[in-house]
Amino acid sequence: MEMEIDTVRGANENWISGKNLIDVVTTLALGLGKTMTAPRERAADEEAIRRVSESFFGALSQEFADLRLIANGELRPVALRGNSLLASPTIIRALAGAYYDVAVDSATGSPVVSPSGDRRMRKLFSDLSPRMGLPVDDGWFATGLFDGRTSQAPGSRTQDIKELAAILRERALTAGALQI
Repeated sequence: MEMEIDTVRGANENWISGKNLIDVVTTLALGLGKTMTAPRERAADEEAIRRVSESFFGALSQEFADLRLIANGELRPVALRGNSLLASPTIIRALAGAYYDVAVDSATGSPVVSPSGDRRMRKLFSDLSPRMGLPVDDGWFATGLFDGRTSQAPGSRTQDIKELAAILRERALTAGALQI
């Protein structure tokens, strides 16, 4: 993981940057669009956040073949760039936002993974796995969040990420009734 820069590009051997990881973990702990303020950080249950993050990244690496290959050292992240939406931190944040909405219960103040929500999200990830290639397919393009079929990521504005996460959440909750 690259800790010194905000993005990883080109020949960089890292899948995501440290900033991207922080954004994803914050999303898993608090939901999309929320920031880890000093009071929230003091009140945060680091162990609970670690468990939720491990569940999410475990689901990603188990259900998306390319990420499993990266985790096993069989695929270099540089090979993923230009070939898969999974190289996009924006996609990963949207997946994390949907995961938070479907699989994370934070009613007690500390995030906890719901087994039934985790199963739903793993099913969604498995269904999406063959559709992560580039150029984007009809379903992804139909969301209106990609500038063109050759886009390697959707728009990265917070409202775009929230919209994509909502589409993913609905797909997970309706067992695939919505098209992507």
